[in-house]
Parts: sequence; C-alpha cells; structure tokens
Amino acid sequence: MVHKITDMVHTNPQGLYSMLLNPQTLAGFPKPLLDQMVPVIKSALVSSLHSVFLFGLIFVLLGAVIAPFLGNIKITDSRKKPRASEGEGAV
Repeated sequence: MVHKITDMVHTNPQGLYSMLLNPQTLAGFPKPLLDQMVPVIKSALVSSLHSVFLFGLIFVLLGAVIAPFLGNIKITDSRKKPRASEGEGAV
C-alpha cells in the first residue's frame, strides 16, 4: 500500500488527492499511517492548491490593472496574399 502511494505522488497526484478523500480507501489504510501521514499529505495538497490559486489571482488582478492602459492594437492578417498589382510587376 505504501509503495502504491509513493508511486502516485510522482505519477498521479490528482488520483492521490481523490484517493485521500474516498472513505472506502481510507478504511483500508493501517491505523498508524492513517493517523500520522494522511493529515500531513492532505495539508500539503491543500496548501499547494491554495498557492496556485493565490498566484493565479495575482496575475488576473495585474492584468485587470494593466488592461485599461493598453492602447488600441490593430490586429492584421500578416499572411494576406499581395494583390497582383502590388506583388508582381506589370508586364
């Protein structure tokens, strides 16, 4: 069971998080592991998710502050084919 958890940390962290929230899976854990390791792992996962959303919020707020100061930007299609009169010389 411990090797499975160790492998999931590196290969499938979302599956590990889902497993830690599943009551049937938690019932299969040994009592010492359940009492000591599961709260630590849950806390680490929640803390990392908190950090991700906090940094995301910072980027969104920064974009919202900068956006009004951007001027109008004309988006053009740079792949347009040149017209016959512009591209090749007239014969």
